[in-house]
Amino acid sequence: MSKIKVKREIFINVGQKDTRVALRENGRLCEIFWEKRETGRLVGSVYKGKISRVIPGIQAAFVDIGLEKNAYLSLSDAGFLGDDSDGEIEKISASRADKSGPFNSSLKRNQEVLVQIAKEPLGEKGARITTHIALPGRYLVFMPTEDHVGISRKIESEEERTRLRKLVKEIKPQGKGIIIRTVAGKRSKKDLSSDVQFLSKLWDKIQKTSNSVRAPSLIHQDLGIIFRVIRDLMSFDVVKLVIDSHSEYEEIMEFVSYIQPNLKSRVEFYQGQEPLFSFYGIEHEIYEALNRSVKLKCGGHIVIDETEALVSIDVNSGKFIGKKDLEETALKTNLEAAVEIAKQMRLRDLGGIIVVDFIDMEREENKGKVLATFREALKSDRSRTNVVAYGKLGLVEMTRKRSRPSLEKLLGEVCPCCRGEGIVRPVAVIAGEVFNEIKHKKYDQFTNRILVKVHNSVAIYILREAISEVRYLEKLLNRDIFIKADKDINMENYEIIQQKEVKFYEKGSN
Repeated sequence: MSKIKVKREIFINVGQKDTRVALRENGRLCEIFWEKRETGRLVGSVYKGKISRVIPGIQAAFVDIGLEKNAYLSLSDAGFLGDDSDGEIEKISASRADKSGPFNSSLKRNQEVLVQIAKEPLGEKGARITTHIALPGRYLVFMPTEDHVGISRKIESEEERTRLRKLVKEIKPQGKGIIIRTVAGKRSKKDLSSDVQFLSKLWDKIQKTSNSVRAPSLIHQDLGIIFRVIRDLMSFDVVKLVIDSHSEYEEIMEFVSYIQPNLKSRVEFYQGQEPLFSFYGIEHEIYEALNRSVKLKCGGHIVIDETEALVSIDVNSGKFIGKKDLEETALKTNLEAAVEIAKQMRLRDLGGIIVVDFIDMEREENKGKVLATFREALKSDRSRTNVVAYGKLGLVEMTRKRSRPSLEKLLGEVCPCCRGEGIVRPVAVIAGEVFNEIKHKKYDQFTNRILVKVHNSVAIYILREAISEVRYLEKLLNRDIFIKADKDINMENYEIIQQKEVKFYEKGSN
């Protein structure tokens, strides 16, 4: 069975406070990356930290690396490779890591250690760190603290795997580790050797910097979101990359010239008046990704609930009644749901323990079909997944690697009314919805002004941060738009009122 060719598109929106990168596959949003300029991304950063507390009972330590909360170092993380950027690299066993892990060296309070962030701080938890540094390059991941050669599971050809392993063993520095990434497939020895040389020099620089500073200190920070995405995703299946910042466009052209010069023609600078994400409909796709319920083409739907402990996904047949019997209805709904759930997990960046409640089926054969479809759909996910199959309660249990907050945690804000019992959408998202409705609303020919009533915080955001969007819509619709703040309106509600300009004449005037 031939694989469907994937057509990828990358869109980059550079704002004053944050940068957003959207990845589409075959015309559908599949991943969204969001990075605030003031904080950036922590995963992959290398720090020189100082141990503040050692807890032998759980074989863990808390390390001060200069962040708001101390980072957590566990023995199980001594063999964790950090963010491999592919999600398909096998984890080194804890038994191997135990031989060189810090706990056999009797960690002590105030001891300085060189660590790398493997997982972003989430909620009340501090960052999770590892002592085994992993430096990702274009084709390889360099591991200076491990003597090991690994290869991406997504390189399926045994002949190619053997070829790559042989090449890497020839160029690998003695005593160092190398992981071969998916994009290394069919690359030459020269390409791989160039990666090794660059990453080896980077490691030398990290060591030199570490020896010259006191803990806690940031030693090395991975590439910013734009160049990280290009490094990891820019390949020949990307038909175009569109960015709305000219300065970053020029830097991208220079970067692409270095890593993949044949792809320069696919990089575009967006100069339209309408915001990039709005023009391509990405803004609307992001809003939909925050919905709890997702409709299926067959008439059924899935419901996604994210909690602190796990993510639960429920499959419902809804309006779909099938043509033959209940078993057929359940099978068709489950098969479609399996594919959609895999897409939603990737888009929302759901992680940790995930439980899926598919519609009950009697036949084991049908359950097998659903599991096979689910596993196949998960192959396109760059994050590591592990499906445990049906449990005793009839639920499909699985795990998905998480190194950053999910889309809901990233875009949601703690509600000041319920004090964290629920999540409300941020003002930027609500403002985007308002703009989308203004743009597509039908107006009668006599309407020459539009009054928009929104909550105070939304009004402040629009007038301070998104006034250019208002001006664009005024020009597009040829109507004046007035924003009115209303403290009594619900924060997520708004009202769009069509108005006619009223002319007053003084008594006795012609």
